[in-house]
Amino acid sequence: MLDIQFIRENPEVVKESQRKRSVDLVDQVLQADRLRRDALADFESTRAEQKKMGKAVAAASAEERPAIIAQTKELAAKVSEYKETADKATEDYTTAMWKLSNIVEPEAPEGGEDDFRDVKKVGQI
Repeated sequence: MLDIQFIRENPEVVKESQRKRSVDLVDQVLQADRLRRDALADFESTRAEQKKMGKAVAAASAEERPAIIAQTKELAAKVSEYKETADKATEDYTTAMWKLSNIVEPEAPEGGEDDFRDVKKVGQI
């Protein structure tokens, strides 16, 4: 599997290699990576806010506590939603990455794998 950092830094090299296969896959990987990173950032920032709210509940007065607890519950629902979104984005990203092959040598001919029909048998079965 190619390193995502290499793909981010060298999309044209990867696309040139994929021209011998499927260029659209590079764009799919980059899109899936972007969505995954955005979803993880949303989840992590909301989770950090939730932890901060937890500390605020402990420090709050008896009068402030019910309002902070209600906010914490709303935040917990958001955290759960963002977690699901991040998990789905990670799954889509991983699926796309596994479809992407290693870089093809520049001198390799385009296609041809499907044209090979005669299999040479060597040895005994």
